[in-house]
Amino acid sequence: MRIRLQFEKRGSIRFTSHKDVLRIFERALAAGGVPVSFSEGFHPHARMFFGPPLKTGWEGIEEYVDVWLDSAMDDVAGALNPKLPDGFRVMRVVPIDERTPKLAVDIVAVQIEAVIETEDALAAGAASHGNGVDVKALATALSHRIQPTPSAAGKEPGILEASIVQTE
Repeated sequence: MRIRLQFEKRGSIRFTSHKDVLRIFERALAAGGVPVSFSEGFHPHARMFFGPPLKTGWEGIEEYVDVWLDSAMDDVAGALNPKLPDGFRVMRVVPIDERTPKLAVDIVAVQIEAVIETEDALAAGAASHGNGVDVKALATALSHRIQPTPSAAGKEPGILEASIVQTE
């Protein structure tokens, strides 16, 4: 049986690397008693595949991981959430068909929102107009710098939306 978990990664846990996220989920699955399927061979690993990794320091409000189970389990989110550190939370668990493509192929777009303080925007070279910052020019400049992680198929996911929120 295969399930897809939707989770969020917020707060100070955003500074955790992708490799550490893998370890955190492996440990939480074991501690929560989730019947995870393991690979065969000399060094068995939990059969789970994550979507494209977030850059260290980025928060994710809609991240995904596919997990293969040896047997069905009713409340996977209820078993995992108490075992995950602050900042991680499983939002949804959906059973998926074995023929569903891997996440790296299945994810085709990302949505990004950046919150930038006025002082940081000016330090980054944004033009100032009176009492504010030219947010449209800053958003255009940043959109050229955002590089989505390539998928396993070698195609980059498109950016659905990149918005800048100016704070005072």
